Amino acid sequence: MLYCNAIGNLSKILKWSVDGTVLKTEYLNSNDTNPREFEIPKSHSKHGYHTVLVELYQNLGNEINPKEGLSASPLQYEIAIVKEGDSN
Repeated sequence: MLYCNAIGNLSKILKWSVDGTVLKTEYLNSNDTNPREFEIPKSHSKHGYHTVLVELYQNLGNEINPKEGLSASPLQYEIAIVKEGDSN
């Protein structure tokens, strides 16, 4: 489970990716200060090494017509998923 909290007086777009595939996109309004969470789905949690990327953009549009604006540097994590009892 990954957590992110993006606060600030701007509408934002928050993207969660695993191995180069965007799996979840959220649109946050300027008043939203609630933490966000993302659980890697089983379809993307196979044994081995994976890259998780969290991207945050200013939304220059709206929820219906979003438009990515300026962004913060993305957060990138290298993770390993190991099946219990498997040492390879």
